[in-house]
Amino acid sequence: MPRLGWPHYPNAATLWLDEFQSIDERVLGPAAISGQRYSFVFPLQSITPTHGARRQFTLAGGVYRLNVLGNTSFDEVIIAWYIDDALVLSDQDWYSDVTVRNVLQSGTVVVPAGGTHWLTFVVTGQNVLSNDTWRLSLTKVWFDQAY
Repeated sequence: MPRLGWPHYPNAATLWLDEFQSIDERVLGPAAISGQRYSFVFPLQSITPTHGARRQFTLAGGVYRLNVLGNTSFDEVIIAWYIDDALVLSDQDWYSDVTVRNVLQSGTVVVPAGGTHWLTFVVTGQNVLSNDTWRLSLTKVWFDQAY
C-alpha cells in the first residue's frame, strides 16, 4: 500500500556557518569569541560586494522565519539572502557603533516547495557609518515555521 503524503519534508532546519561553502573561494574558518553563544563565529574579513557563501537545506514548502545569529560591529557589512537564487531578504545590516554579541536578526521568507534548496548570502554593501574594513561575523542560521 503506498504511503500518502510521501515524501515528508521537515518544517525546521538549523544551519551552522561551518557547513556553508564560499561562493568565491574564501575559507570560512571558525574564530573563538568569548561571550558569543556557542563560543564561535565564522568571520569573513576583507570582503567586498558579491562575496558570500551558500549551503543546501531540506524543508517543506511554506512560510518561515529565517533567523540569523551573529555579531554587530563598526566594520560589519550588509547582506542579502537568497533561496534557489531568488532574493528573499535584503538589506540585513550587521553594523553597530560598538561590538554587540549574540544579535538575532530575522525575516519572513517563503520556501516555494518541499525539497532540497540552496540558501545563499551575498554581501551587498556597507553601512555609511562603517569604517573601511569590511567584515561579517555569523554563527548560525535557522528556519522555523511562521504561524
